[in-house]
Amino acid sequence: LDDNRVARCAALLPGPGSVAVASFDPASGEIQVLSVAGGVESSSLSEEAARLDIAELLIPDGVAVPDGLARGAPRRPLAAALFDASRGRQRVEERMGTAATAQFGLDDPSLLGALGAVLAYCERAGVLTQATMLRISRRASSTVMRLDPQTRRNLELLQPLGDGGRPLQALLDATC
Repeated sequence: LDDNRVARCAALLPGPGSVAVASFDPASGEIQVLSVAGGVESSSLSEEAARLDIAELLIPDGVAVPDGLARGAPRRPLAAALFDASRGRQRVEERMGTAATAQFGLDDPSLLGALGAVLAYCERAGVLTQATMLRISRRASSTVMRLDPQTRRNLELLQPLGDGGRPLQALLDATC
């Protein structure tokens, strides 16, 4: 993996009128959970997938996603049972405590399903997901300033425009 790139694994769970997204960065232990308006074909989901810079995409068996969504990221179809909300709640509570779902504002069954799928996938892959290593945050779509792909590229946030340059992320990492 590229040292200057966050390798997020993200689960998508389409629902009526929105798609639940849970993205996990194994290096930092950060899990972002959010709901994106529209379906898997929506431009909002494409923009969110680009912003998250998804390295691996988890989807329920039988759900088709457009080729342009998380371009280049391998798709991992998982059994629909892994996206079950009650099992997702159980996985979260096993790691974070019984009040965790209320503490993180995880009252939406689709968000719990997507989060549960990420945690189940990590279990199967042998990635540690203990409470001391995880930071779960629920993000509202209104808390993010959406930038189109061209603007993100021109700002050199994750990748430099030319040879020899460093992206802003690498410069900030170097100061910590």
